[in-house]
Amino acid sequence: MKKLLLILIVVTATAAGSAYAWHLWRKHEDKQVPYTVERVQRGTLDEIVSAAGKVLPREVYIVGSDIPGKVTAVLADYNQTVSEGDVLLRLDDRLAKARLEEAKVEVNLARAALKQAEIQRDTQGKLLDRLRNMSQEVRKPEDVDIAEGKWRAAEVAVEEAKNKVREAENAQHKAELGLNLTIVRAPVLQSSGSSPSHPNRPGTGVVVEDAESSHAKRTFFVLERKVSVNQEIGSSNQGHLFTLASDLQRIRVTAEVGEGDIDKVRRGMTARFTVGNAGEDAPKYYGSIEDIHLMPSNERGAVYYKVEIDARNEHDAESGDWKLRPGLTASVDIIRRSHRDVWKVPSAALSFEPAAEAQSADARKKLAQRDSLPHPDEWQTVWAIGGDGKPWPIFVRTGGKNEHGETGITADRFTEALQWDEEVKDPATLQVITTAPPPKKGFFSIPKIQF
Repeated sequence: MKKLLLILIVVTATAAGSAYAWHLWRKHEDKQVPYTVERVQRGTLDEIVSAAGKVLPREVYIVGSDIPGKVTAVLADYNQTVSEGDVLLRLDDRLAKARLEEAKVEVNLARAALKQAEIQRDTQGKLLDRLRNMSQEVRKPEDVDIAEGKWRAAEVAVEEAKNKVREAENAQHKAELGLNLTIVRAPVLQSSGSSPSHPNRPGTGVVVEDAESSHAKRTFFVLERKVSVNQEIGSSNQGHLFTLASDLQRIRVTAEVGEGDIDKVRRGMTARFTVGNAGEDAPKYYGSIEDIHLMPSNERGAVYYKVEIDARNEHDAESGDWKLRPGLTASVDIIRRSHRDVWKVPSAALSFEPAAEAQSADARKKLAQRDSLPHPDEWQTVWAIGGDGKPWPIFVRTGGKNEHGETGITADRFTEALQWDEEVKDPATLQVITTAPPPKKGFFSIPKIQF
């Protein structure tokens, strides 16, 4: 009797434990993640070519010194604005001034020697004329020949003196140039002109001595200064003392487009870009493709083509600094096509298909009707939650062309819906399934272990 009672107690405890475990399992089942749905949206879709780029000034000018020397004054610094012809620095000019004074003395001496040679020539010329005008009885031919030779020698001496003057004047000009070169100025530029075959690209043009009076002076932004007062500059560092940029109101973004996408890019296309490690809420900037390089570059075994994008810069409202700084990395989207005010279906919904046991008989019946649609290959199926809580199929046309003769766009997690089936009255109310809940596990399910 006691043994039977013990057996009953064990069975009762086991049943109670099983019931409690079943309750916990059902409670867990009730908390399982339901279908993930996402609403169909109305908006803009852009077909893009993505690329990485860098923000650069439209034009960069490296300014250095043509002669070595000691820096006595630095009159420009980084982040300053200078105009054409403005003085950037001065070198010690004492030796240059002394050379100029010596050259001026040499010019005066050469000119005096020229006057002396001209006087000697004129004197010999008068003597020759006097001998020639004498009567033949007193005139000796040998005296005339000697006088003519001295006159010709005097002519040669005059020409030699003139050459000495030119030589001295050239030396003075060099000395003046050497004195002028002790002053380093911002370049004065003249456009080389523009034509379809030779466009006026940044970095092209002509450096002139001075701007014309009617010429509006161009301004530059000092990006970098590599020189200090009292510094001795020589052949190793005299070539790069300042880095100047054209006005930063307009900048250039150089994007590197892969060889597989470069044939999709055209001049005049709009480019959208963000700078830095920006998130989705980062400000977006827009520009236009200005030029495409013909020669590629090779980076780590990949081939890229440089695409130049012209864009307008903006000031920060608080600091007043330029938002687009030279050197910033840019994430570029080149917009090939843009469709506005279209229905956007989450692309994940187009690849979702519920399990067969989750589909109702009516859903399977409607699913079979897709083949009867015109051009069934242009239609896809998305699933929404039906009235019975089970997935319900809805047909959407994503292939073919729209009323403007263009194909739809797939971008940014969305696919353009060109047409809905007749059942859909208002696509804005649609919530399509993008993810199914995880499969249910039975109480006695044994996990599959792969060896």
